[in-house]
Amino acid sequence: METSTNPNVSAFVGRLARARDRIGPGGVAALRRGTGRAVGDPAAAAQAFFSLHPPDGVKLEPASWTAATLWARHELHSGDAGSYGASLGQLARRNDAAAGRLLARLLASDREEMPSALRRSITLLREHSISIDYVKLTWDLAKWSGDERDVQRTWARDFYRTSRPSSDHPHPTED
Repeated sequence: METSTNPNVSAFVGRLARARDRIGPGGVAALRRGTGRAVGDPAAAAQAFFSLHPPDGVKLEPASWTAATLWARHELHSGDAGSYGASLGQLARRNDAAAGRLLARLLASDREEMPSALRRSITLLREHSISIDYVKLTWDLAKWSGDERDVQRTWARDFYRTSRPSSDHPHPTED
């Protein structure tokens, strides 16, 4: 399940980017109130969400719901942002000491705790105008509970690589 090969997730994020036109400021506000809650709670958020979400996307519904409610609090999408860990790494690079603690909490979260943990970090990312790749985030949330914890490893790796100044990155040597 690659992010670049599923047009439904990309189209959904595209609809999020135009949500103010589609569902209006009231719909966006309703989505914000749904952050950290079950899909469809509150009812006004459900109405806004299902007007944006593709009907054939039921399998990704919980991940899409979380991404949509977070987007309503943040509204800065970039397909070049990398993983959520990379976005938090940019926050750490700007000398925000909370970024490492937020990452640790996220990595320790299970699927049920994740929306609440993300809600705390999204505010700081918004305050620092740091973008998120919402297509990647949706897929990562859908795969969060995988046995191999691939998403968590990627977020941690990207955080530590991004949080260091460029001169600290190891450079491969040629033989």
